[in-house]
Amino acid sequence: MTTKTITKTQGRTREQVIPYEVITRNELMRKLRLVNGATFAQIHTTTEPAMNKTGNPFTGEKKVIKESTSNTMIDFDYTNNVNNQRIREAIESAKENSVNSDILKFLLPDDKQLKQIAKNVTPKFAAKPRKWGKHMKNETGFLYVEMVKTDKKDENEKFIYIPTGKSWICSRILIDHTKDGEYKIYVQVRVLNTEKPVYKYKETGKILSDNDVDLLKTFLKKPYKSNTQDVQQEIILRDYEIKNIKKIHLNKSRYVVID
Repeated sequence: MTTKTITKTQGRTREQVIPYEVITRNELMRKLRLVNGATFAQIHTTTEPAMNKTGNPFTGEKKVIKESTSNTMIDFDYTNNVNNQRIREAIESAKENSVNSDILKFLLPDDKQLKQIAKNVTPKFAAKPRKWGKHMKNETGFLYVEMVKTDKKDENEKFIYIPTGKSWICSRILIDHTKDGEYKIYVQVRVLNTEKPVYKYKETGKILSDNDVDLLKTFLKKPYKSNTQDVQQEIILRDYEIKNIKKIHLNKSRYVVID
């Protein structure tokens, strides 16, 4: 199985065929456990959308599935992401408020100074413990140590990384949870953006018409929205059940996931 990307070289357009590797869900979990540090991942899922039941015509033979493609970040620090967003918004607000004031224009510090001021005065966010599920221990059992890039290079002219002092032994990606005797595993992600989903009838695979999609949306349950981040642009945290992931693009590799 392959996908195609279009590249341009010296004014000419050519197709580059990128192969998909077929892996099992256990192999996917093994790859995810070995991710160390914030990493981008494009995830394709197939789910049964959560809907209100009263008066809902999309049941039985008309049950619907939803195919989604999301650009995400995995193994990220949720608390840091929210705090960084608060700082960005504080800086943007300071700059916007200075636009109509000649005095503020001259008093406004440079970007580096402004960032430090915003960092010092912005209230700090602390993530609350999960209400359900727990982070799984890394398969390798070793301690993950966060590293930061320096401006120094080694004898091979490669940048030197040093530890930040942060470490963890549990995966920030995989969550397991047992409810009513059913064991499930989830992938915790930060959703950056999502392409327009495709809704299909589960039994026939037929795509819903635009009118049917409009009707369907009136029965969809609203997604959870955080009320503790105190930001204009929410850091969207989601848990994808591992069995619903059909494809994933991770570390320049592309995988089709099978049971």
